[in-house]
Amino acid sequence: MSDWYEIQGFVSPGEYERFVEYLQEQVSSGKAEEVPADPSYGPGELFGGRWYRSLATGEVWRLVPPDPPFTGLWERVRAARNVTVAATSLALDYGVRDAFDLDGRVIVLIDPDAYLHDPEYEQARRRGDNPIRNLRAYAADGELLWEAEFPEAVDYYYRIVSRQPLVVLSFSSYRCRIDPETGRITEAEFTK
Repeated sequence: MSDWYEIQGFVSPGEYERFVEYLQEQVSSGKAEEVPADPSYGPGELFGGRWYRSLATGEVWRLVPPDPPFTGLWERVRAARNVTVAATSLALDYGVRDAFDLDGRVIVLIDPDAYLHDPEYEQARRRGDNPIRNLRAYAADGELLWEAEFPEAVDYYYRIVSRQPLVVLSFSSYRCRIDPETGRITEAEFTK
């Protein structure tokens, strides 16, 4: 999905500086944006860094600078499974890529990277189980209202490009406008 890859340590200060310049070019060319970092995010007790979102994929990554003997890192931020939006708290089976309030409904985009390579999910798909519908709406009390339909039988959404109207991008190259009351596709445009 992304052309970014993880870096588990920079070889030299120069390599780190060149990478920072690369990120600045990504931001200035409109391919990425810097986003606020979550100060509580710290897998392996490693906190901090600057966060960036790829505008092509919606993925969020973080850059932690070297602090010898630590040589720094560039890694994808793993999506949280628990989200709170407008006083509604949800505990989900997989990580969340985006969640927000839309007219009293909590719209949630489950991160496809969180389940596509899950061995249990792969087994379920081989058995013929339906794919996970990863764009959902919940009521304020946490009740599931709908799971959005897909433009193709086997598909998933990977990015919300507009919240109002609700517009999402699918893996099968569709730009879909979703009815926030029903989860049905009201418009679908093939983009390839």
